[in-house]
Amino acid sequence: NKDYDNNTDNYALTAVNLAGSTWPILRFWDRYRMANGDWARVEVSTDGNNWTPVYGPYGIREQWQEQIIDLSPWKNQNNLRIRFHLWSDSGTTDDGWSIDDLQVVEHNPVTINLPFVDSFENGLTNWLHSSWNLDTNAPYEGNFAIRDVPGRMTPDTTYFLTLAGTLNLSNTINPQLVFWVKGQLWYRSRFRVQYSTDGGLGWLDLTGWNNDWNSDWTRVQVSLQNLTNQTIRLRFVTWNEWGSAPSQSLWIDKIVIEEPPPPVVLDPPSDITPNSIRLTWSETTITNFK
Repeated sequence: NKDYDNNTDNYALTAVNLAGSTWPILRFWDRYRMANGDWARVEVSTDGNNWTPVYGPYGIREQWQEQIIDLSPWKNQNNLRIRFHLWSDSGTTDDGWSIDDLQVVEHNPVTINLPFVDSFENGLTNWLHSSWNLDTNAPYEGNFAIRDVPGRMTPDTTYFLTLAGTLNLSNTINPQLVFWVKGQLWYRSRFRVQYSTDGGLGWLDLTGWNNDWNSDWTRVQVSLQNLTNQTIRLRFVTWNEWGSAPSQSLWIDKIVIEEPPPPVVLDPPSDITPNSIRLTWSETTITNFK
């Protein structure tokens, strides 16, 4: 959409048949120049009346960037509408939203076994991402973290960062998810870590926060013990509600999924005398679990 006008509500609409698909994804490249108060979203609908926003650019990004959106929650639909939607207010306008190389394709995931460690030093090859992108703004470690939105969120929009493989928790005992997070959640905004056991159709919360969270790098540890001997999908999600468009960002770094190190075991005391006692214990090695 180039050189849009004031007070307009424009969209480009298509539809796809996802029946029989396993892990459908929407891929495209975009760049944009939108004036303050003008908004854009990618939205999907099963009936043409009720729309779910799954991506929302805002402001200015002149470099082309690839977006990859997981469509698994709608993979049983034989007529899923996909809409690229831009609307403007009565103020100034700009060049608009440019989209290229759009595809709806079947994603071919790899199986991810434990331990899994990603500090984003090798890019985003392990993730399906829309809006989330690499950032060098004081990462927890190394050169990069990942950031959900570069500033203001589009109203009522969800931003997904989905692990690009199925996570194999077979033969695990007490798997743990550990990651580091910093940033803000302002009024009417949310953050969740979610999992799916049915191939991406339904998602349940593992952990997360609502609005009024603001912190420097914080370590988060979540037990996956109730998911042992299953194969799951995993994703990180931020969104806003009730027409809000908060100016905020959330960063994530050093995601680790593995069994915790074995506990230290205290041996029976020895060399007991009236004035002393000798204690020994087993050694343990901590690598990524910190």
